[in-house]
Amino acid sequence: MSHNSQQALTIKCRCPAESFTLKELPAGLKFVEFQTLIQQKTGIEPRFQIFKSGFPPTPLPMPSDTSSAEIGMVIPRGDILIVDECKSEETSDMLNETNQLGVDHPAFQSGSFPVLPSSVDSSSEFTSSLEGVNGQLLPSNPDEDLDRAIAMSLSEVTNEPPPSVSRDEFEPGPVISYQLNDGTCMVRRFVDSDNSCLFTAVAYVMEGNRLKGFDLRGVIAATVRSDVHKYNEAFLGRPNAEYCEWIVNPQHWGGEIELMILSQYYQKQIATYDIQTTNCYVYGSDAGFSERAMLVYDGIHYDALARSPYEGAPEELDMTVYDPLSFEGRKITDGAVSLVMKFNATNQFTNTSTFQLRCDDCGRGFTGTSAVVDHERVTGHCHFSEYR
Repeated sequence: MSHNSQQALTIKCRCPAESFTLKELPAGLKFVEFQTLIQQKTGIEPRFQIFKSGFPPTPLPMPSDTSSAEIGMVIPRGDILIVDECKSEETSDMLNETNQLGVDHPAFQSGSFPVLPSSVDSSSEFTSSLEGVNGQLLPSNPDEDLDRAIAMSLSEVTNEPPPSVSRDEFEPGPVISYQLNDGTCMVRRFVDSDNSCLFTAVAYVMEGNRLKGFDLRGVIAATVRSDVHKYNEAFLGRPNAEYCEWIVNPQHWGGEIELMILSQYYQKQIATYDIQTTNCYVYGSDAGFSERAMLVYDGIHYDALARSPYEGAPEELDMTVYDPLSFEGRKITDGAVSLVMKFNATNQFTNTSTFQLRCDDCGRGFTGTSAVVDHERVTGHCHFSEYR
């Protein structure tokens, strides 16, 4: 197969069973060839494949001719591509008919689409949900997502702009849950993979608002600046003033130091579950704090953990802070452990000691994040990408 010389693509994919990355794909790769790669990874036949991306995840318009369309013109750069399966033959045929409209159809350009109502599939262990128009929760499964995609493509074109909606009103990905004996469930609430995931996840569990994540960088800088003796170079790994300037840069990741400071700021424990090792690290446990919030860490990314009253419940009903020593609190902790074990069993983590990164600022390659952290500390470079 021949492809043009456009820049190669790296596409991060998430499907119900696993997450994976397709690397060094030619931008000129034909879409039908890309579908074959997806089939090899997931077992989903091309005609049953559904792709979504963006925030909130939205079904991608399929090209009218998959044999000539190039993935560089269809797959957005930088977004996580969500891969779902349509198991209905009839709906799949409808999608193929709809695809003849192509990506240039005005319905795909207007950004103004109706959303069809849907119902909860309570039998599904993996529940995907989006928060829809006027804050109404729209639980969904692949067939229902496909129905909405069809409605989008056939909707009447209008000149009205799409409604302005806060990013925090949406659930940015599939909700993976573990049901407790009392009917409640532990859920993973996804946040953006934008170098500020730790702060966004903490803002969600402490404030109930992802949008306050960036403010926490300022909180940390002010805390560190206020006590140069406690937060000295030995503690921070760099001079106090330099650290304060470094941490407010949204390109820089947070970690253990920031979790310790945020635990003190909120006067609550922050329990962080490592998916790969299934270990739990509790910050603030020795400070006498009686309440706890929980995060989950996959090696390169943090998300929030919460207790939801039922499958598919809206986020505003989440319980994110609890007393770990109470009877109910012990149930919540046990549920969180079971959920993390579920993530571990399905390999939803990145082995940071072996994966390879390249510094986009100087081109140098590294194996493992520890080498990357050292390089960033010495050079100030902060743009890295994964490669093989």
